[in-house]
Amino acid sequence: MNGLTIIPVLFFMLLIICLCIPVVYESRIYIHNPFHFNWKVHWLGHALYCELDYQYGKPLQTILYIRWHTCKSAVSTPPSKSSDTADSIQNDAQSVWHKLEQESRQTTYEKIKISNKNTLPPKEKPPISWWRPYVLNEPFIETGTAYLLQILRHSRMRSFYLKGSLGFPEPYETGIFAGILYAAIPSNINELRFNFVEEEYDCQGYAAGRVYPAVLLTYSINFILSKPVRLFLFHWLKKGREHSHG
Repeated sequence: MNGLTIIPVLFFMLLIICLCIPVVYESRIYIHNPFHFNWKVHWLGHALYCELDYQYGKPLQTILYIRWHTCKSAVSTPPSKSSDTADSIQNDAQSVWHKLEQESRQTTYEKIKISNKNTLPPKEKPPISWWRPYVLNEPFIETGTAYLLQILRHSRMRSFYLKGSLGFPEPYETGIFAGILYAAIPSNINELRFNFVEEEYDCQGYAAGRVYPAVLLTYSINFILSKPVRLFLFHWLKKGREHSHG
């Protein structure tokens, strides 16, 4: 095996290894005063890392790592305008309003009626989109639904918990919410206490999971190669060729 053959094989093996490294996501939510939310996604350590952090009353903080290089950005409030700028804007607004008043006095109902007849285009029925018969049918909808369910099943949370103290304004509301949680996720709320006496919001939630790019790629290839999607893509390419050739 010569060098020209080894290089593509090594590249293909490296690509397979990268696709088998999971993308990890985690989110934290703090329900108290102030409200706080944090969301992270990373792959291969800090080779690809993204974090969103929001606290009520403060701008959204964004942190992005690419190849261990940090890029930070924050949404800031616009600077306040000076008094001179505000005065000039007010004067411009008054002059524009004065011009509009003069134009409205010179405009009559007959002029508006004639101008509308000349400017309005003739009414045409909207054309039926060509893709609807190929997408809005039972086989395509079943295939798309199965594809989405596969992705959701694969990327579901591996770790989830709620803890703290929670109480709604009415005791029956707290009881209904507690019953739903105990029926759905009893093992994930062992550290969550419900306050039936007074309103209280002092709790936090944590969720984390992982997604394998290789699995998502496999699901996507199977979806694209399915018969309903292939039929849609065939007609889509056919329409594109007809449009390009006139």
